[in-house]
Amino acid sequence: MVVLNITVASYGVLVLFATMPAGHEAQNTVEVYAHVFMVSFLMDLLGEFEFTMVVGVLFARTDKRVSAVHVTILGALLNMTSFLHKTYIFFMVESFGVYMPQIAFTTLALAFVILRKNKFISLKDVERKEFYI
Repeated sequence: MVVLNITVASYGVLVLFATMPAGHEAQNTVEVYAHVFMVSFLMDLLGEFEFTMVVGVLFARTDKRVSAVHVTILGALLNMTSFLHKTYIFFMVESFGVYMPQIAFTTLALAFVILRKNKFISLKDVERKEFYI
């Protein structure tokens, strides 16, 4: 899910911006609106799926008496990091343009996912009691 989210977000920046027509008349077409709508919808949908999966894993792995506190804190942290992400992305785009930061972040994120894949997969074999607080 994370790799799919990274791929769609990268597509949204690297392809959508690169293929956006320059003139006002060319931008106001059904094809452009449909393309932008579908990419935006898919990015939002994948974000919601990812959040739901994180919360589901959290509920499955933690003690039910304290998991509501974890979910509340997780939701607050995800909202805060989303805001901070937008803030520094604006700075990066102003400094380096649109494409270079997206390529760098995509490369780093995919490398992290690929390098840590076995560690993440091994967590499903850990006994649930080891996750309890």
